Amino acid sequence: MRNPKQLFVLVVFAAIAGICCLLVPYIVSNGFSGPYEYSSPLFPLLRSAWEKMQPLPTLSLLFVVGGILGFLRPKNWFLLGLSTALLFPVAAILEILKESSSHNIWPIEFVSYFVVIGGPAVLGSLVGSKVSRNNR
Repeated sequence: MRNPKQLFVLVVFAAIAGICCLLVPYIVSNGFSGPYEYSSPLFPLLRSAWEKMQPLPTLSLLFVVGGILGFLRPKNWFLLGLSTALLFPVAAILEILKESSSHNIWPIEFVSYFVVIGGPAVLGSLVGSKVSRNNR
């Protein structure tokens, strides 16, 4: 049995990687400095990247990150894949606390985070777990 601390580190890595998979394509095409196209109480870069998501690079990056995570911990592939979407609701909750009217349809928004961000990563982690099991 592997160390649970390693799983925790991988969950944290997955959450950060999920944010990066959305931000990197946006930053590459639009630059890092503002002003951003969309306003937000705390995270205007994240909101602009979400609103102007570039599906092919973002979903491809999520699939690859999920594949790596699934390969590393095949027994925890689902948890690790879904963890890529973990920081999106956290960011939304922080913005709601800052400005209560900033996320009026938050339940739908949270589901969309786990479908759009978590979905490709879960699929990738499933593939990674299958490859890992075949190699052992």
